[in-house]
Amino acid sequence: MNKTFYDFFPTPKFISMQSVGFSIQDDSVCFIDFGKSNNGKIILKSYGRENLPPAVLENGEIKDSKKLIEILSDFRKKHNLYFIKATLPEEKAFLFRATLPKMSKEEIRDALRFKVEENVPLSTDEAVFDFYSVLNSKNQTDKTNSDNVKQEIETVVSVVSKNTVSSYLEVFKASGIKPILFESESQAVAKAVVKNKDKGSFLIVNVKSGKISLYIVNKELVQFTSNVSLSGDYFSSLPFYQKKEKAADESGEETKIFTKSAGKEDILKNEVEKLLDYWNSFNNSQNAGSKIEKVIICGNDTSDFSIKNYFNSIFPFPVGQANVWVNAFSFDDYIPDLTFEESFKYSAAIGLALPKAKNGAEI
Repeated sequence: MNKTFYDFFPTPKFISMQSVGFSIQDDSVCFIDFGKSNNGKIILKSYGRENLPPAVLENGEIKDSKKLIEILSDFRKKHNLYFIKATLPEEKAFLFRATLPKMSKEEIRDALRFKVEENVPLSTDEAVFDFYSVLNSKNQTDKTNSDNVKQEIETVVSVVSKNTVSSYLEVFKASGIKPILFESESQAVAKAVVKNKDKGSFLIVNVKSGKISLYIVNKELVQFTSNVSLSGDYFSSLPFYQKKEKAADESGEETKIFTKSAGKEDILKNEVEKLLDYWNSFNNSQNAGSKIEKVIICGNDTSDFSIKNYFNSIFPFPVGQANVWVNAFSFDDYIPDLTFEESFKYSAAIGLALPKAKNGAEI
């Protein structure tokens, strides 16, 4: 029978509140550790980042475990790391929504075991899963009997293969690091960049090395995800976003102006439109009444002019850079020594390190 991560590796109670967030991606590893100031408010205690050589990790799959163990071991010793909360690669995770009759949390877990194979390309014996907190409850009248009101609940389920979880556990264990939980990168990022208790709908654009991850977030939970592989110079090489001329803005400083023209296919734009169409269709069918309010950009190189200009050109919503500290502290009270531009690269680690987690599945 399918089991969750904690059926195999229960978390000891004395370490259940550890707050070190650890993010591992194809090109880098990083961590965030929060502490508290004298007045009890959150401050940045320590952080670190290390680039990974090419071909150690590819699309979330560990290709050179020996080299990765060596790097992680040195990284652990350098920063005195042991217990961590770690991300699992977005490329290896599956999300699906399920509607169930109203039941207890344990009954929900048992019921979802039978829905895994219906929704993801894994058998129950191959899968490790957990579910996000219940989104809402709704009453549905049984048409055969108007006096019979059936209560239903909706959940979002996160699924990863046992092989993926085991491969990361083995590498961490060999390097002397102990993960106390795993969580999908998308939900970790959402915890960092969407303000607590904001139930609105957002599109998060996570810019990574050679790829873009797109997450639709509603009610503080990631609902749908998509990953697009891109070349390193994708934005600057698009013919219809090439520089046209320079002009002076109101302050007299020169600024770049871009224009559209015929050119090669914009695969990212196509994927964005497909994802938004899917969300709008789902939103309308569920009468959710929650349209995308804003695009939030985080990740690598988000300060690059061509990237920001591109996203402002293709989205019909307000586009802004993330504030990855929004759920940690206010800049009026505290300024971390990690620069604002550099902080974008730590968004997933920050989400995991936050001491008060939002709704979410921990695998």
